[in-house]
Amino acid sequence: MEQQRFEQLKGLMLNAAKRTLTCKDGYKALFDTKNWGDVLAWFNKYWSDVLLLSKKDEFKFWVEVYPMYKEDFNRCGIWFNESTDSGKAIVTEGTHEFRGNATVWTYNRCKVELHENVRCTASNQSFVDCYDYTQVMLLDMSECHAYVRSKVNAGGESVVDAYDACTITAGDRSTVIAHSWNQITAVGEAEVFAPSKYKIKILGQAKLTLKKPEEL
Repeated sequence: MEQQRFEQLKGLMLNAAKRTLTCKDGYKALFDTKNWGDVLAWFNKYWSDVLLLSKKDEFKFWVEVYPMYKEDFNRCGIWFNESTDSGKAIVTEGTHEFRGNATVWTYNRCKVELHENVRCTASNQSFVDCYDYTQVMLLDMSECHAYVRSKVNAGGESVVDAYDACTITAGDRSTVIAHSWNQITAVGEAEVFAPSKYKIKILGQAKLTLKKPEEL
């Protein structure tokens, strides 16, 4: 029964891989998997391809298949639109909280709250609240409120509100609204709005605009 369930999920994964034109090596490696341990190793090796092709397919595979095989994916350390304190999580909708050592990828207009040592890559128009020692890669038009000692690397046209002792690196055409911070570095065409120049490094064509605290 267990092996039959494995083969059913494997078949669905192969169909999705074929539909999204995954690389031949990845497809063959998936075809050759024999058990859940093999599938876990496959996910770890080809995870960047999984994310790319999932986005290309508008996450249809996860929406259709994850509810039926949730326990099996969780066994492989993968969650979809659910909170977890470990493993990998893909979030495309709703509001979720993550703690521990989870690694999270967010898309669309979802909202996540991060604590402890969570790492997150936020795309599209995601919204992130990050605390503690979390680390965030902010892309596209995503937004982030950074607190405590969190670290944010902002790109695209993303926006960061900085508080407490967070550390921000801003590039591309991102914007930083700095209320308080440990260190801010701006490059590219990034723009920083802050009440002072303290520990703010401006490079390239980046800009710093000084504003009163009540104006931020």
